[in-house]
Amino acid sequence: MPRRKRPPAAAGTTRLLGGLLRDLRRGAGFRSARAAATVPGSPAATQTLYAYERGSLLPTLPQLLDLVEFYADQNGRSPDQSARAVATICAALSGDAYDVSRALALTRSLMPHLPTDGRGGAR
Repeated sequence: MPRRKRPPAAAGTTRLLGGLLRDLRRGAGFRSARAAATVPGSPAATQTLYAYERGSLLPTLPQLLDLVEFYADQNGRSPDQSARAVATICAALSGDAYDVSRALALTRSLMPHLPTDGRGGAR
């Protein structure tokens, strides 16, 4: 079966994720994407960060997770910053950007139905 090109995520989704990334960056103490990009170990360049935050470019899921981890680690994973990081990851996984819901639905449909022994466990 030929691989189908995935449709682009809705503009609202990319803007939402961009705003969450911007909040995460600011929570990490960076006033600008340029300041974040100049830190050793930054996972993206200045223009890439700005494009993500504007919603004009959607990071891949590994790129998004790298950014979230980078920003969360900047101030020792404070409770507020950790909450922002979790919100960003949850928004990414529950939206239409990465097809996670489709992957879970396919997984459920492919799971074998195991017979039970009457006590709720498998035989």
